[in-house]
Amino acid sequence: MTLIGVMSGLVVILVTIVVIYNIQMKSRLQERWDRINQYLESNRIHVTTRLDYGRYHIFIDTYSRTFLIVTEEEKAEDYLPLYFGAITGMNVVEDGQGSNVIGNALVGGYFFGLAGAAIGAKRAKPYITSKSLIIYTNLFARPSIQLQLIEQRTEIASPQYQDATRFISQCEGIIRIIINENQLRIR
Repeated sequence: MTLIGVMSGLVVILVTIVVIYNIQMKSRLQERWDRINQYLESNRIHVTTRLDYGRYHIFIDTYSRTFLIVTEEEKAEDYLPLYFGAITGMNVVEDGQGSNVIGNALVGGYFFGLAGAAIGAKRAKPYITSKSLIIYTNLFARPSIQLQLIEQRTEIASPQYQDATRFISQCEGIIRIIINENQLRIR
Protein backbone atom coordinates (compact mmCIF):
# COMPACT_ATOMS: atom_id res chain seq x y z
CA MET A 1 0.00 0.00 0.00
CA THR A 2 1.32 3.38 -0.91
CA LEU A 3 1.19 6.55 1.11
CA ILE A 4 -1.29 8.03 -1.38
CA GLY A 5 -3.59 5.03 -0.91
CA VAL A 6 -3.48 5.37 2.88
CA MET A 7 -4.13 9.11 2.67
CA SER A 8 -7.06 8.56 0.30
CA GLY A 9 -8.53 6.00 2.67
CA LEU A 10 -8.22 8.39 5.62
CA VAL A 11 -9.88 11.18 3.63
CA VAL A 12 -12.80 8.87 2.76
CA ILE A 13 -13.17 7.85 6.41
CA LEU A 14 -13.04 11.49 7.57
CA VAL A 15 -15.62 12.61 5.00
CA THR A 16 -17.89 9.71 6.02
CA ILE A 17 -17.63 10.70 9.70
CA VAL A 18 -18.47 14.34 8.90
CA VAL A 19 -21.46 13.35 6.76
CA ILE A 20 -22.82 11.00 9.45
CA TYR A 21 -22.32 13.68 12.13
CA ASN A 22 -24.18 16.27 10.05
CA ILE A 23 -27.06 13.85 9.44
CA GLN A 24 -27.30 13.13 13.19
CA MET A 25 -27.24 16.84 14.05
CA LYS A 26 -29.97 17.61 11.51
CA SER A 27 -32.01 14.74 12.91
CA ARG A 28 -31.64 16.05 16.49
CA LEU A 29 -32.53 19.56 15.37
CA GLN A 30 -35.60 18.28 13.53
CA GLU A 31 -36.65 16.25 16.60
CA ARG A 32 -36.33 19.34 18.80
CA TRP A 33 -38.42 21.48 16.44
CA ASP A 34 -41.01 18.70 16.14
CA ARG A 35 -41.19 18.61 19.96
CA ILE A 36 -41.57 22.40 20.14
CA ASN A 37 -44.27 22.44 17.44
CA GLN A 38 -46.13 19.60 19.15
CA TYR A 39 -46.03 21.54 22.43
CA LEU A 40 -47.30 24.70 20.73
CA GLU A 41 -50.16 22.82 19.06
CA SER A 42 -51.19 20.81 22.11
CA ASN A 43 -51.26 23.96 24.26
CA ARG A 44 -53.07 25.97 21.58
CA ILE A 45 -50.31 28.55 21.34
CA HIS A 46 -50.64 30.34 18.02
CA VAL A 47 -47.33 32.09 17.45
CA THR A 48 -47.81 35.69 16.35
CA THR A 49 -44.20 36.72 17.04
CA ARG A 50 -41.04 34.67 17.29
CA LEU A 51 -37.61 35.86 18.43
CA ASP A 52 -34.45 33.74 18.19
CA TYR A 53 -30.95 34.21 19.49
CA GLY A 54 -28.50 31.34 19.76
CA ARG A 55 -30.04 28.66 21.94
CA TYR A 56 -33.02 30.80 22.97
CA HIS A 57 -36.37 30.89 21.19
CA ILE A 58 -39.22 33.10 22.34
CA PHE A 59 -42.73 32.43 21.06
CA ILE A 60 -45.42 35.01 21.64
CA ASP A 61 -49.15 34.47 21.18
CA THR A 62 -50.99 37.78 21.43
CA TYR A 63 -54.38 36.03 21.31
CA SER A 64 -53.88 33.82 24.36
CA ARG A 65 -51.48 36.41 25.81
CA THR A 66 -48.70 33.83 26.20
CA PHE A 67 -44.93 34.37 26.27
CA LEU A 68 -42.98 31.11 25.95
CA ILE A 69 -39.21 30.82 26.32
CA VAL A 70 -37.58 27.65 25.01
CA THR A 71 -33.91 26.74 25.20
CA GLU A 72 -32.17 23.96 23.33
CA GLU A 73 -31.44 22.09 26.57
CA GLU A 74 -35.02 21.89 27.79
CA LYS A 75 -37.50 19.12 27.24
CA ALA A 76 -41.16 19.92 26.55
CA GLU A 77 -42.14 19.18 30.15
CA ASP A 78 -39.70 21.90 31.29
CA TYR A 79 -41.18 24.68 29.15
CA LEU A 80 -42.65 27.51 31.16
CA PRO A 81 -45.29 29.54 29.39
CA LEU A 82 -45.71 32.94 30.96
CA TYR A 83 -49.03 34.65 30.62
CA PHE A 84 -48.64 38.34 29.93
CA GLY A 85 -50.08 39.18 33.36
CA ALA A 86 -47.14 37.40 35.03
CA ILE A 87 -44.47 39.59 33.40
CA THR A 88 -43.56 42.55 35.60
CA GLY A 89 -40.28 43.86 34.20
CA MET A 90 -36.89 43.21 32.71
CA ASN A 91 -33.27 44.20 33.07
CA VAL A 92 -30.19 43.94 30.87
CA VAL A 93 -26.97 43.08 32.67
CA GLU A 94 -23.65 43.58 30.91
CA ASP A 95 -20.46 42.58 32.73
CA GLY A 96 -22.36 42.49 36.00
CA GLN A 97 -23.99 45.89 35.69
CA GLY A 98 -26.53 47.80 33.64
CA SER A 99 -24.29 50.40 31.99
CA ASN A 100 -23.91 51.58 28.40
CA VAL A 101 -21.77 53.90 26.27
CA ILE A 102 -24.64 56.31 25.60
CA GLY A 103 -25.23 56.72 29.34
CA ASN A 104 -21.53 57.39 29.92
CA ALA A 105 -21.47 59.94 27.11
CA LEU A 106 -24.58 61.72 28.42
CA VAL A 107 -23.20 61.94 31.95
CA GLY A 108 -19.81 63.15 30.70
CA GLY A 109 -21.45 65.67 28.36
CA TYR A 110 -23.76 66.98 31.06
CA PHE A 111 -20.96 67.68 33.49
CA PHE A 112 -18.07 68.58 31.18
CA GLY A 113 -19.50 69.57 27.80
CA LEU A 114 -18.49 68.12 24.42
CA ALA A 115 -15.07 66.99 25.63
CA GLY A 116 -16.70 65.19 28.57
CA ALA A 117 -19.11 63.44 26.21
CA ALA A 118 -16.23 62.14 24.10
CA ILE A 119 -14.32 60.96 27.16
CA GLY A 120 -17.44 59.35 28.63
CA ALA A 121 -18.11 57.47 25.40
CA LYS A 122 -14.49 56.27 25.12
CA ARG A 123 -14.37 55.19 28.75
CA ALA A 124 -16.25 52.01 27.87
CA LYS A 125 -14.21 48.89 27.09
CA PRO A 126 -14.14 47.68 23.46
CA TYR A 127 -15.34 44.25 24.66
CA ILE A 128 -17.60 42.59 27.21
CA THR A 129 -17.39 39.24 28.97
CA SER A 130 -21.09 38.67 29.70
CA LYS A 131 -24.49 39.96 28.68
CA SER A 132 -27.84 38.69 29.86
CA LEU A 133 -31.52 39.54 29.80
CA ILE A 134 -33.48 39.07 33.00
CA ILE A 135 -37.27 38.87 32.84
CA TYR A 136 -39.09 39.44 36.14
CA THR A 137 -42.40 37.78 36.96
CA ASN A 138 -44.92 37.75 39.77
CA LEU A 139 -44.60 33.95 40.10
CA PHE A 140 -43.27 32.62 43.41
CA ALA A 141 -41.96 29.49 41.70
CA ARG A 142 -39.92 31.50 39.22
CA PRO A 143 -39.60 35.20 40.12
CA SER A 144 -36.96 35.81 37.45
CA ILE A 145 -35.74 34.17 34.27
CA GLN A 146 -32.21 34.88 33.11
CA LEU A 147 -31.20 34.42 29.50
CA GLN A 148 -27.39 34.37 29.35
CA LEU A 149 -26.70 35.63 25.82
CA ILE A 150 -22.94 36.19 25.95
CA GLU A 151 -20.67 34.18 28.25
CA GLN A 152 -17.17 34.93 26.98
CA ARG A 153 -15.04 37.85 25.88
CA THR A 154 -16.81 39.41 22.90
CA GLU A 155 -15.84 42.54 21.00
CA ILE A 156 -18.54 45.22 20.98
CA ALA A 157 -18.05 45.63 17.23
CA SER A 158 -18.61 41.88 16.60
CA PRO A 159 -21.70 40.46 14.89
CA GLN A 160 -22.42 38.32 17.99
CA TYR A 161 -22.64 41.41 20.21
CA GLN A 162 -24.73 43.28 17.64
CA ASP A 163 -27.12 40.30 17.29
CA ALA A 164 -27.47 39.98 21.09
CA THR A 165 -28.18 43.70 21.37
CA ARG A 166 -30.77 43.50 18.58
CA PHE A 167 -32.45 40.50 20.28
CA ILE A 168 -32.57 42.35 23.61
CA SER A 169 -34.00 45.44 21.93
CA GLN A 170 -36.78 43.37 20.33
CA CYS A 171 -37.53 41.66 23.66
CA GLU A 172 -37.53 44.99 25.46
CA GLY A 173 -40.03 46.47 23.02
CA ILE A 174 -42.38 43.52 23.40
CA ILE A 175 -42.04 43.41 27.20
CA ARG A 176 -42.76 47.14 27.44
CA ILE A 177 -45.95 46.61 25.41
CA ILE A 178 -46.93 43.70 27.67
CA ILE A 179 -46.31 45.72 30.85
CA ASN A 180 -48.30 48.68 29.47
CA GLU A 181 -51.18 46.36 28.58
CA ASN A 182 -51.01 44.83 32.07
CA GLN A 183 -51.23 48.30 33.65
CA LEU A 184 -54.18 49.24 31.44
CA ARG A 185 -56.01 46.05 32.45
CA ILE A 186 -55.51 46.90 36.14
CA ARG A 187 -56.99 50.38 35.80
